[in-house]
Amino acid sequence: VVDNDANCTVLCEARVGAAAGCSEVVLLTIGTGIGGGLLIGGEVYRGWIGGGAEMGHMVVDMDGPPCQSDCPNRGCLETLAGLDTILRRWRPEAGGDLEELARALLRAAQAGEESARRAIGDAATLIGMAAANLSLVIDPSLLVLNGPLVENGGDVLEQVRSVVSRII
Repeated sequence: VVDNDANCTVLCEARVGAAAGCSEVVLLTIGTGIGGGLLIGGEVYRGWIGGGAEMGHMVVDMDGPPCQSDCPNRGCLETLAGLDTILRRWRPEAGGDLEELARALLRAAQAGEESARRAIGDAATLIGMAAANLSLVIDPSLLVLNGPLVENGGDVLEQVRSVVSRII
């Protein structure tokens, strides 16, 4: 079977990872863009034509920039809160290994660098709003976040949790 990475990740998390034993799981993977996986009734949800759970393409700013992928929308979560965008907001000239840049960004934010803190905070707010809305619609037993910004520490997860707790 071939599937996209977020679908495989949500299935693995539900079988042997953070969501082990859960039958309703929402996964947001924050990498270059933002991917999503959705498990309902213990099964990966794909929608009626196989395009379900593309959470990175939720519109969070109708007047925002055009989506950076094949999506025809403007202001998609992925375009406004994906790691590429966060890094460009922090250091427009930055290039190189994504995970190393994410670690450098987190170190800068932890050291109090305002541009790093703002870039992360803006994205965490949008991700938190999306996570809260997904939770309200789907009522999962667990919402899982992964990707370099979450896995490398820092207070990204706490910022997302703070936004979610304000909404639900």
